[in-house]
Amino acid sequence: MFTPALEYLFTLRIAAGGDRHDFGRTPVGLRAFAAITGGTFEGPRLRGTVAPSGGDWPIVTAPGKYLLDVRAHLVTDAGAAILMTYTGRWNMTPEVAARAFNPATASGVKPEEHYFRTSIAFQTGAAELAWLNDIIAVGVGHKTPEGVTYTVFQVA
Repeated sequence: MFTPALEYLFTLRIAAGGDRHDFGRTPVGLRAFAAITGGTFEGPRLRGTVAPSGGDWPIVTAPGKYLLDVRAHLVTDAGAAILMTYTGRWNMTPEVAARAFNPATASGVKPEEHYFRTSIAFQTGAAELAWLNDIIAVGVGHKTPEGVTYTVFQVA
């Protein structure tokens, strides 16, 4: 049996804030929007900034259970644009959620206290980064006072 390996790609720090919109209870759950206001990413092959565009359109299916739906605009230090899209699951107990969404305690929430995982795809027209168009990546996230941080791995 073949078991895929994970190769560290980068650490992504997303700042969120500004416009937040609540759409109310939709047929699939409580829908909201949180704007991405910036951030950084850094790894052995990629580094740069997160443009202040894009955002997260999460669905709350039950208390402490989120379906993630994110679009982010990455810009490498060399100026190449990358569209990063991901879906995922963020599940936690009400106690962990209270700490995660409190800026004073968010950093203290440990990854093993909640399930915060993403499936990531990239799109870019930059020839030197064309390999990104052909991979799937996964991320392990945690909440920070500024937004969220992910450790991102290429599935090999």
